[in-house]
Amino acid sequence: MAPTTIDPSRLSLDEHAVAASDGELQHVITGPGALDRLGEVITAMHPTGTVVVLHDATNKFINGLDLYDRLRDIVIDSLDALGLGHDNLRVLLAPAQVGHDVVNDEDTVADVQQAAKDATLVIGVGSGTIGDLAKMAHPDVPLVLVQTALSVNGFADPLSVLVRNGAKRTSSSRWPNVLIIDDDLVAQAPERLARSGVGDAVAIWSAPADWYLSSKLGMGGNYDPTIFAPIREAGLRLGDPDDAAARDGLVHALTRGGLQIGMAGSTAPLSGVDHLISHVLDMAAMAGGQDHDLHGAQVGVATVTALSLWQVIHERDLLNVQTVDLEFPEDLEQRTRETWNHIDPTGKLGDECWDAVSAKAEKWHTATRAAFDGQAAEHRATLEGLTPAPVHVADTLKRWGASTKFSELTPAVDADQARWALKALPYMRNRLTVCDLLLMRGVWNDELLDEVFEKAEQAGGGL
Repeated sequence: MAPTTIDPSRLSLDEHAVAASDGELQHVITGPGALDRLGEVITAMHPTGTVVVLHDATNKFINGLDLYDRLRDIVIDSLDALGLGHDNLRVLLAPAQVGHDVVNDEDTVADVQQAAKDATLVIGVGSGTIGDLAKMAHPDVPLVLVQTALSVNGFADPLSVLVRNGAKRTSSSRWPNVLIIDDDLVAQAPERLARSGVGDAVAIWSAPADWYLSSKLGMGGNYDPTIFAPIREAGLRLGDPDDAAARDGLVHALTRGGLQIGMAGSTAPLSGVDHLISHVLDMAAMAGGQDHDLHGAQVGVATVTALSLWQVIHERDLLNVQTVDLEFPEDLEQRTRETWNHIDPTGKLGDECWDAVSAKAEKWHTATRAAFDGQAAEHRATLEGLTPAPVHVADTLKRWGASTKFSELTPAVDADQARWALKALPYMRNRLTVCDLLLMRGVWNDELLDEVFEKAEQAGGGL
């Protein structure tokens, strides 16, 4: 893992990428016309055989021209320059599932790995799901990602969000070697994708609190505020009234966010209750064969909700408790399985989530928590400082025209679905969040959620 002592604010994106990845991510090429440099990138990587280009079925354009035609021309010209035949170009179309776009489940990953097994270079072209899939395609050959939208922060990190037994899981994959972000290309992406990127980016105002809590309670993660400080700095620019400045802030918030995740070796600095709500919504939709909104769109709404939860916690002093006295409920397995059997009667999703939750409970049972309790007041003050008022995030989302309420998502998430998603949070993964402490305190209930949704509505979010 790269050292966390660098100051990204003093580095260009290119320099930041090299420092964060220990040289694995060699270049981040940005600006108008950045795609034109793909040819020189391919030539420098000097593939000796098959070049795989992976993308989805969505039509994309750059400066009025078909993106895939442009890519094909660039790759073929590069193959010619290298003395390789045109039959060395292999285009892989990532499979979509009924009712969904591409889903990175076990079958999809296996199919792409089989199709790319003889590749000497992989080029992934698309938004976050394709980027994650391309990172899984072949571990031992160069990888170039062409980012087509400012939709998530996951391009510039060595992790992939995959679906395992119906559950969203973040898995180690690999760094891309080159990331290309062409202003002309991302500017022509549907505006809802940029709004999704804003939703993903604003989680920086809530996620670090869960990371802090987990780290200080001995539940994993080495909390380091220098990891998220530069992302918060970039995030402040999202509210700039100048569109160009705000968009530049989005590029930096997402790309530097991915790089800092890579440095931390975990998504925890940028993924807390906010992302967990989005994952739960995704899982419910997939289990029911239904569609769901973009990840970042859901994260934005969920961040307003998460900060509203923190506001209630601070006002009611709900963390003023001796954690050494807290344990998960004895019927934790039953609660976990009932939660997921509600949407997946086969029990497969319940099995997957219980594996994760039981590991979390076992770790909690053995964690040394007395030190936290000895400085409890200081920890509560730090957590309050890490979690601003939810109106800050709601206003940023509104500035971009992004959703702030569950009912504004596409498709809309109704009040019952939203309430179920929040109730499910302690029963999904092995990483501790504040919801787990509230569950152990016996206050993770409808009364608390009513307060949370009311706070969110006052801030401009909620149901």
